[in-house]
Formats: sequence, structure tokens, C-alpha cells
Amino acid sequence: MLNIDGTLFSAMIISAANHLENHKQMVNDMNVFPVPDGDTGTNMAKTMTAAAQEMLKSPQESLYKAADRAASAALRGARGNSGVILSQFMRGFAKGLGTADKGTCEVFKEAFNEAVNVAYRAVMNPTEGTILTVGRLGAEASKGEFENEKEQLESVINGAREALEKTPDMLPVLKQAGVVDAGGLGLLKILEGAYYALEHGSPVELSEAQETAEPAKVISEDLHIESPFSYCTELIILKESPAKKATVIERELKKIGDCVLVIDDTEFAKIHVHTDHPETVLALALTVGALTDIKIDNMKEQTAKRIETERVPVAFVGVCAGEGLRDILTGLGLTMTIEGGQTMNPSAEDIVNAVMAANGDTVYVFPNNKNIILAANQAVEMVCDCQVKIVPTKTIPQCVAALTSFSPELSVEENFERMCGAITQVETASVTNAVRNTTIGDVEVREGDFIGVTGCGVVCDELSENEAAISALDTLVNEDSSMITIYYGLETTEEKAEQLKEELEEKFEDCDVVCYAGGQPVYHYILSVE
Repeated sequence: MLNIDGTLFSAMIISAANHLENHKQMVNDMNVFPVPDGDTGTNMAKTMTAAAQEMLKSPQESLYKAADRAASAALRGARGNSGVILSQFMRGFAKGLGTADKGTCEVFKEAFNEAVNVAYRAVMNPTEGTILTVGRLGAEASKGEFENEKEQLESVINGAREALEKTPDMLPVLKQAGVVDAGGLGLLKILEGAYYALEHGSPVELSEAQETAEPAKVISEDLHIESPFSYCTELIILKESPAKKATVIERELKKIGDCVLVIDDTEFAKIHVHTDHPETVLALALTVGALTDIKIDNMKEQTAKRIETERVPVAFVGVCAGEGLRDILTGLGLTMTIEGGQTMNPSAEDIVNAVMAANGDTVYVFPNNKNIILAANQAVEMVCDCQVKIVPTKTIPQCVAALTSFSPELSVEENFERMCGAITQVETASVTNAVRNTTIGDVEVREGDFIGVTGCGVVCDELSENEAAISALDTLVNEDSSMITIYYGLETTEEKAEQLKEELEEKFEDCDVVCYAGGQPVYHYILSVE
């Protein structure tokens, strides 16, 4: 029996992060579509790196405290859908440990089971054949009889590996592309890295300098706002009895602060609140049980150098890459821009920072990428001093449509519904270079060719970017279409874009065609049809 403590668990987290970092390109290469945005490995590696960096800050002897710190750091640093789901696995694992100072096979069985439960609940429509399946079947393998935790983790790894190999049979798109699920592979590498530390007592070495996840750049003149309360107060209550419910003090906590979080378990409860009266929080908590791990931070002292900004009723935050696109969105009213998009998804914490910097009573957030929506939704849970509405934009043209539809005369909910309706009226296509040979549906894709991508996936493969743009638009333009907008990227000249504009005006006579310099990386063209 090993009885894993906080120190060994910290080494396992660091080892898992290093092992995934060493293999992130392998995970990236599992991307189904042959476009240069296969960043599942990068997103998961940056999420794990956030947890590992937290483990390096200070030693932690208690297992559950180390796991809780790792999960919190992963939650803040989560990037992309895969990173968010990974952070939820870690959150559930920490929850499942309860208050265990050391881990046994029985403790870890509960932790793995709760990790799966929390991760599945975090996804609105869970899909089998993904990281969720790999995690679930890995957790199932933790339920046998084992000599020690090392043998148990080995079983989990084998279960996860077998599940990963079966993912192409569960998702036809994986089988057609000849790959396994990228997120599942990333999870397997994490488990393998953790096992290495368990076996050797020290983490896997990085094969090269570890990439540091730089915070996304938030573009605005005004970057910070003053918090309404002075003290961030956190503590754990060791409950006198299971019948004592910490939730009974939640209403009182809300009267003296915000960002109230009460997590009530059988033997303990966790409390988090921002308040000006931490002494009252402690007094209320004492009515439930004994207190431990009390942490009170003076937030105003920590942020004394913040730049003051004037509070506004409504603000808008959007993710985009490209100076031209940024100027266009700013001209339409965007308050704050987070640099990001394909290949560089911002973390949940990056989005929180931008929302706070926007300084609005209500802040509308436009992810502008399907792989950022989960992180944006997670960010909402981390913001407490304003109302945040996530408009689920998957493309820049959808963001343009949403911003254009906003009316200051309408209420928050009316505008939200109006913007959500506006994004359904826009079709988007994009043109980029294929990064490998493959077959997607009926399209034979050759590495280096120009491919057209729509909401339906890859729809064409051509020898020039203009041919790909025209072929992609052919699948979107119909008798109801009235306008086509071209946003050309960094690698496309103005002359070539104007040539495309002329060709489209000739081909689609009933549509107005406009052209803008987007300056975006990765995509030669982003095109919209309205």
C-alpha cells in the first residue's frame, strides 16, 4: 500500500503536465479536420501546466488540499473545449477525495467516479467516442481489487487506452480521418505521466523547454476596475455532524458580500465569499462546525495599482485575431478585444480579465469560435460583480451581425434574444491550407491545397484561394441571399481580394459584395453570406 500524500500527488500532476507537453504535437495531429487549428494538445497542455505551476508554488502534505489547488488552477487556466472538460475531470476528482490526507485504492475509486460525473455534467450534450468515454472507461477500471494504488492506476491507464482505441468505432468521422479522439489521447498521456511519478518518485523530464502559457492580450486603454468588496474570504468547515447543513448560512453570507460559494459535503464544507466583514463570515461558519484552512486576502491592497475606469451600463467583449478585424468590431461597438481564435484559444481566466476590464453592469461576450464557447461559459461562473451574457458566436461574421442588431432601447434579455437570432441569419465560409492528405466526406484533400470550410465541414479542395472561396460560397448562396462580405487575411494581397470581389459580383449578380482587410492569421479568407 502506497498511500499517496499531497507531496507525491503534486509530483504526479507535474509529471502529467510534462508528459503531455512532450506529446502535445502527437495529440494535435489527431485533429479530425486537415486545417491548421489542431490545438487540442496545446489547450490541454496549457491547462495542465496551470495546475503544475500551482503545485510548484509551495509543498502540500495533504492529498485533498493539493488536488483542490490543482483543480482550481486548471479551472482558471482552462483553454478550449478539451481544456475545460479536463479541468472538470480534475474538479470532480478533487471533490471525490473528500478530506483524505492520503489516498487509498478505495479513495481513488471514489475520486475517479466523481471526476467522470462532474465532467459529463459540464457538457450539455455528451458525445461518446470522446475524452468523456476514455475517462469513463478508465474510471470503471479503477473498481477492481488491487494490491496498491500503483496497480490501480495501471488498470485505469489500460482501460483508458482500450477505450481510446475504440473511439473510431463510436464516431464515424474519426474512422474516416484515420485517427483516434485527440482529447482522449491527451487524457491518456496525462495518466501515463502521473504513473511515471508514482513509479519513480519524481516527474517526467521535459524533452525541451516547457512552453509557458502567456495570458491572452486584452486590448483596451482601461484594463482594471475596483472590486466592490475588500476581503476574499475562504475557509473549510469541519462539520459537527452530517445533519448540519452549511447551506443554511448561504443567505446570510449573500447579505454581507458577493461571489458566495458554499460547497456542502457530508463531513466538511467549503466557503468562499467577497466581503467587507470577514469576522462575520467566521462567526456564521462557526455555527456549523470547527474552522480550518482560513484564508483572508485584502483584494484592494493587492490591486492598488489598478487603473480607474468609469462604469458603463453595457459593454461588449469579443475574441479575434487580426488588426483589421479588431478595428471593424471596435467600430461596431466592441469595448474589449481578446486576441485569440484558431490555434490560440484564450483561457477562462483571460475571458474573466477582459470582462472585468470592460467594466459594465452587463457584459455581452462573443467567443467567435466554437472551441472557445465552453471556456466562456466557465468564465461566467468566475465573475460576480456584473451580469454576463454569452452570445454563442462561432465566427467573426456572426459577431458582426450580433453587434449590428443591438439596440440600446431594448432590455438586456431582449437584446440577448435579438443577437442570438441575428447570428442564425449569417452563413460563414473560410479558406485555409490543408495540413495533411485525407478524405472528408466526398472531398479528397491534398496537403498544401486550399480548402473551403463551412458549418458543414470541409466542402472543397482547390489549387488557389480564390477558387476555394468561390466553391465554398457556391454551397451557401441561395435565392434569398443578398450580401457577401469578404475579410482577407495576412497572407492574401489586396489585389487578389479585389479580384475575388469582381468574380463574385459577376457570378452572384443578385448579391452586393463588399471587401475588408481583416488581417487574420491562418485563414486567407473569412466570408459571410446574408
